[in-house]
Amino acid sequence: MFFSALFCTKILTRIKKILIINQRSNGDVYLLQSLISILKENYANAEIEILVNDDTHQIAKLLQGPKNIITFSYEEKHKLGFK
Repeated sequence: MFFSALFCTKILTRIKKILIINQRSNGDVYLLQSLISILKENYANAEIEILVNDDTHQIAKLLQGPKNIITFSYEEKHKLGFK
């Protein structure tokens, strides 16, 4: 058991990038701030990126901590023929 915990701790300290995917509303994106803060505390060297709906991009820009904000569009997805 101790070996497993030690192994997991060593693996987790090597995390360099974290992607948070949020496909919901402005409120859900706003609530990401607490998650980003906790991740920054535990993985200070990790680069955090978030993926959000283009409708929520303006709220995502207010968040502190993510290095990049990536957007997607449901409208574009439907234009390409995806359901």
